[in-house]
Amino acid sequence: MHGTLGDPIRRRVAFRQGVVSDLLNPKIALLFLTLLPQFISPGEPRVQTSVVLTVAFVGVALVWWRVTSWLAGAFRSWLAADRVRTALESVTGIVMIGLGARVALDGR
Repeated sequence: MHGTLGDPIRRRVAFRQGVVSDLLNPKIALLFLTLLPQFISPGEPRVQTSVVLTVAFVGVALVWWRVTSWLAGAFRSWLAADRVRTALESVTGIVMIGLGARVALDGR
């Protein structure tokens, strides 16, 4: 893992930066405030059910991001190859142009 200037950073530093970024992100709080209440029935204890749902969400997210980072690390040299990087950037650009065109041409 590398910082902005190419200096290697330790995993703890990267993890701490990610946690601080998430904790200071107001979108996460809004997500939980708007999404979780839908899954709590009127007769259920709100606090306990919210905690259980939050722990489940964090657990799934942690596993998802750990697997994603592991795969990215495993394929790092392949992904960094000029040919692969150019292909990924081209496909991503085409998808973004397509999404932009769809939004622009949507008649609503």
